[in-house]
Amino acid sequence: MKTIFGRTFAATAALLIASFVLLGSSVAMLSFRYNREEREQSLTASAEYLVDAAEEYTWNGNVYRNPYLSSAVSLSAKISGSQIVITDSTGLLIASPEGVESVFRLYVPENVMDRVQRGEYVGTGNLGVYSGEFFTVGLPVRSNGEFCGAVFVSVTSTAFQKMIGQFIKLFVMMAVLVLAVSSLWAYFYTRRLTEPLKRMADASRAFGRGDFGERVATDEDTALEIRDLAASLNRMAESLDKSETRRREFIANVSHELKTPMTSISGYVDGILDGVIPPEKEKKYLTTVSAETKRLSRLVTQMLELSRMEAEEDEPIKKTAFDLCEVARQVLIAEERKITDKNLEVSVELDEPAEVLGDSDSIYRVVFNLVENAVKYSDEGTPLEIKITKQGGRALFEVSDIGRPIPPEEKELIFERFHKTDRSRASEGLGLGLYLVKRILARHGEDVVCVPDGKRTTMRFGLTLVPKR
Repeated sequence: MKTIFGRTFAATAALLIASFVLLGSSVAMLSFRYNREEREQSLTASAEYLVDAAEEYTWNGNVYRNPYLSSAVSLSAKISGSQIVITDSTGLLIASPEGVESVFRLYVPENVMDRVQRGEYVGTGNLGVYSGEFFTVGLPVRSNGEFCGAVFVSVTSTAFQKMIGQFIKLFVMMAVLVLAVSSLWAYFYTRRLTEPLKRMADASRAFGRGDFGERVATDEDTALEIRDLAASLNRMAESLDKSETRRREFIANVSHELKTPMTSISGYVDGILDGVIPPEKEKKYLTTVSAETKRLSRLVTQMLELSRMEAEEDEPIKKTAFDLCEVARQVLIAEERKITDKNLEVSVELDEPAEVLGDSDSIYRVVFNLVENAVKYSDEGTPLEIKITKQGGRALFEVSDIGRPIPPEEKELIFERFHKTDRSRASEGLGLGLYLVKRILARHGEDVVCVPDGKRTTMRFGLTLVPKR
């Protein structure tokens, strides 16, 4: 049974049957035990009366036959509706309601007599003298402390068997009725339950075809868990739709970013080869070709780095201790020529040493991208400020520049892939640097913040300091 209906019905039926069996067995056992104890008390009372009577007919350590004792046995048997036999100490029958000739055998087995002699006997069987099954209570007869014989009072086991048979019959009828009702309930309930699941399956097949516009509709009568599942599926569809849109934009942007420098390189080289560009201007255009080649190289490098990061996204970061201030100094040395070309006034404030935990190579890339971005968009001759401060067990890195302002509505968008605040100036940025910064810091459990203030823009992130020993 692979369907929900089949599994629900099977589970319900199994649970009900198990419950009925457990409950029925418990009730049957308790009823049987109560009935047995009640019968035992009744038979014991009859046996005690006859023990008192038999003790008056003992001689020489044994009970002997007497018509008065036989009459007492017959009367007690009629009143209690039971079978009664009295034996001497050897197990020989002395009296029974119909006479000793009416029984199957004249001797009670020795093992039974031994049990009676040691105390009260309670058991089920034929007592060695009857032809059928009986429930029997036996008491010893004593005279002056000596064992003289025994009184056995028995009732047939048919009553117990009849009670159990009636109970089983009632149990089967109730089980069939409950299973019939449960199967109807399971059918209608699972049918209602599976309707939204079918819609989800249809929506999933649509997603598989690339159609992320499909949504699963539910109502208030739908089970809460199904509604939550449908809502999760709809959210997934929205996320996939956005991802697909971003993927298409990414491909378009990559194609554009690759095409622009390649077109420039091809045009200038062809112009030089064809003689269209005069020899005296070849150096100028070759410089442009070199710049475009480097831009193309940076784009490919960043795309490879992004691909590597996405492949290793599920792997934990290998964090080590390193000095964030030293990383900042290395980045400033690497960017020295660009800073000098734009005549920037660099202000550095480092709270040394700033030992932090993280992947040093990745954090170097973060600091490099932030500083490179600040240098790129700074106005010529303006201040460029870099700070590293310690606050509450963390090291905060800040880089501020003065240049083209970032619109407030694009403060968060600048960390998206290929996003530029001025799309008409495509040559000024590849649109992957800040995206890589955000992804790297996210893997460290951190975030980067952009604080625009007019023409001043500040980028800030933090890392955990190494605990002091």
